[in-house]
Amino acid sequence: MAHKHKHGAEESACCCDNHADEPLCDCGHGHSGVASGAPAGAKPRIPWDLLAAALLTAFALLPIYPEAWRFWARLILCGGGVLIAGVPVFVSAGKSLWARRFDENILMALAAVAAFAIGDFAEGAAVVLFFRAGELLETIAEQKSRRQIAELAEIRPETALLLEGTTEPREVPAEDVPVGSILLIAPHARVPLDGVVIEGASTLDSSALTGESMPREAVPGAEILSGMVNGSGMLKIRTSAAFGDSAASRILQMVEEAQSRKSRAQKLISRFARIYTPAVVLSAALLFVVGSLVSGDWRHWLPKALVFLVSSCPCALVLSVPLAYFAGIGAAAKRGVIIKGGTFLDVLAAAEVFAFDKTGTLTGGQPELESVLPLGDISEREALRLAAICERYSEHPLAAAIRQAAGDVPAPESAEEIPAGGAVCEYDGKRLIS
Repeated sequence: MAHKHKHGAEESACCCDNHADEPLCDCGHGHSGVASGAPAGAKPRIPWDLLAAALLTAFALLPIYPEAWRFWARLILCGGGVLIAGVPVFVSAGKSLWARRFDENILMALAAVAAFAIGDFAEGAAVVLFFRAGELLETIAEQKSRRQIAELAEIRPETALLLEGTTEPREVPAEDVPVGSILLIAPHARVPLDGVVIEGASTLDSSALTGESMPREAVPGAEILSGMVNGSGMLKIRTSAAFGDSAASRILQMVEEAQSRKSRAQKLISRFARIYTPAVVLSAALLFVVGSLVSGDWRHWLPKALVFLVSSCPCALVLSVPLAYFAGIGAAAKRGVIIKGGTFLDVLAAAEVFAFDKTGTLTGGQPELESVLPLGDISEREALRLAAICERYSEHPLAAAIRQAAGDVPAPESAEEIPAGGAVCEYDGKRLIS
């Protein structure tokens, strides 16, 4: 009975062309900054300004103030709440005006200022508070998605064992290792950089990159990629790519870029917001002007125009569509499914037939012995027993399957594993080859 341990899959490191960073939507407020500036694993900071503004507004509404002081109490407390919580809104509105881009920040700022102008202080504060609260919920959802994606970073080690001359290997940041350096890959360690094996032999688990659970052989001259997991052998490799250009880095970069690559629905929403927002502002202005001219009561039509402004704001539509794609890509990444962008989510939604590479996807990827076909006069049971003895000390998954099927077997007198060639042992005065 003989077999050879030659298994593996062609590596297919996931990468994509570079894309310019695109905002998730064109609404122009703080969530786009969160998407690009917050660390991937960071948790949302406690919004002390929002909490303070909410407390001030709540105190303003309490029926504890004398009639003579009620106006000034509400003006001061609600005004303080708007100043504390509304700074990001007013700053974003100013930037949008400067860039000649109408967005909902302008709508919110106009509504808040106008509400104060007609004496509805609590309503003006509520506009800002609810808007900021919505942004906070969006930030939490985005950063949760980013934390899920950050878990992918485990496939890329941050340090490497660098060999220099005859000195002992020293641990250095992987990003500081120049191309052409010699690295030591310890048993069961993850490969930090792409390279070529120059010494040693082992097997590598490439499932984190290719989805293929069967190991591939690592012998001198073989190319290996960052993110693979070494088996039981010690390897020396010569790096062939920098940290940022390694396979694992390209996968992580691809996932980050996927979140900013817009789908058709996102692009449609962006174009819609650019047209819809100024149309709403113009309509509100016409409602106020025409209504005031016809009735002669501008105090009656100003609140109606403001209500129209706020209720017509497209925030829910503009935010929900990009956020849904963002969260979907993050949730898929947490489960090991890498989606290149919102466009591909649209394709998946329209798909009617799915084809799977079953190994490691629908199955566990652990081989099991199905049958034994002996040659000559030896029985199936004896052939299996001898093969298991020969494979007693092998780390190969097929050897483990043979041992599991055979059960307890005695140890050989001597054993040797030949990389990519099987195993040889001495047992009971016989030389066995498996």
